[in-house]
Amino acid sequence: GTVDLGASGSRFKDLYLSGGAYLGGTVAANKLDDYEEGTWTPTWTRGLNSTGYVIQSGTYTKIGNTVQVRYRIKGDSTGTTYNAGVKIGGLPFTTSSLHYTAGSHYTNGGGSGAQNSFFITFPSDDDLYYYLQTANGVSPITGVTAGSNADFIGECTYETS
Repeated sequence: GTVDLGASGSRFKDLYLSGGAYLGGTVAANKLDDYEEGTWTPTWTRGLNSTGYVIQSGTYTKIGNTVQVRYRIKGDSTGTTYNAGVKIGGLPFTTSSLHYTAGSHYTNGGGSGAQNSFFITFPSDDDLYYYLQTANGVSPITGVTAGSNADFIGECTYETS
């Protein structure tokens, strides 16, 4: 812990490691050995069936076992709506078997009941389940409520195995 690499006037350009980097100590919990960025494709897996998507994009950053996803999915007006809870599938990594994750999102152009909504992930799954907060509790947002041209924009951080 006494040797510095580089200096303010002569820094290294790139660092390539075949193992990992220990940050803040040498115990296993301080080892960073997994980092990646990428894209994923969100799809309606229940509640809505779009014959075409106007927008269907997602990105992710994974550091260790923590995944942060960002997404936007918008169906076109030719889609079919079902009276079943809306699910968006295709998360880049399956959620941990130990944790639930809840988050909020923005709904543009969805049905009038879809604005006070949130999503949840269930353990060992790769879908986002959408719910509506009502005066009587919580109920799933159905495809009928969201509408065939629903536009869901969100961000979520969850743990993977």
